[in-house]
Amino acid sequence: MSLKIQKGRSLGLVGESGSGKSTLGRMMAGLETPTEGQILFRGQSISNISLRKMRPLRRNIQIIFQNSSSVFDTSYTIGEVLPRLLKTARQYQKKNA
Repeated sequence: MSLKIQKGRSLGLVGESGSGKSTLGRMMAGLETPTEGQILFRGQSISNISLRKMRPLRRNIQIIFQNSSSVFDTSYTIGEVLPRLLKTARQYQKKNA
């Protein structure tokens, strides 16, 4: 997997249980060490750095774990959710343009 998160942006991961979302988040935050590959933060490898060196970087890295049952209300249909999501995204784009 390869991804780049621009400064000031957020990344949301969605997937099935057991697909590796939490593991990826923990590796990106330096809470777990990858078995292969590398994690770069601002061009610096954080894959195997010490806790002491990682501590100041964590001020800029956050993980918000959520319980999917509290995020997704199964009483709504996709037809009800998508228009609201698109409206919110457009408002956000106008605000940040």
